[in-house]
Amino acid sequence: MTRKLLLVLIVGSVVVILSCHKSNSGGGGGQLPGTYKFLYVTAQVQSTTQVSGGGLNEKQVSYTNFTTTQNTGTVAITKDSIALQGVGYTENTNVKTYTYEGGVLTDSASLPFTEPVPPMDEGSKYSVIGTDSIYFKGGGLVSIGGTTQVAQPSGGRFSFKGRWR
Repeated sequence: MTRKLLLVLIVGSVVVILSCHKSNSGGGGGQLPGTYKFLYVTAQVQSTTQVSGGGLNEKQVSYTNFTTTQNTGTVAITKDSIALQGVGYTENTNVKTYTYEGGVLTDSASLPFTEPVPPMDEGSKYSVIGTDSIYFKGGGLVSIGGTTQVAQPSGGRFSFKGRWR
């Protein structure tokens, strides 16, 4: 349960950089449409949980940075939607958590976190903002423990590496 909650917190607050390799061209305008090989997800995450009431004032702040490994699948992008096809990966990281009571640091912990995400087929509508930012209108593309989870609308940055045109 703790691992799934942590993953939900990570996914809910993640800034994602998708890096893909384009294998053919797609329709529509802009540089995004096409079919890409999924290479990895990189995230820098900060998650804050606060509990107040009944004389208790506790806050936990967690930090993690990771790049996924064992990546599989493709990403198909049209001018307004993105579809993951067989996308899977493994997250291997350490989560550093600081606990504060009444604003005073009372504890800290560093815990290893490994989460294999099995291949999934998901989709979402998106908008491009500027030249390198993306906003997922219906939330992110999230599958946890083999079940699809509802995510809040989210965004991130995209980049291209290698020969993509």
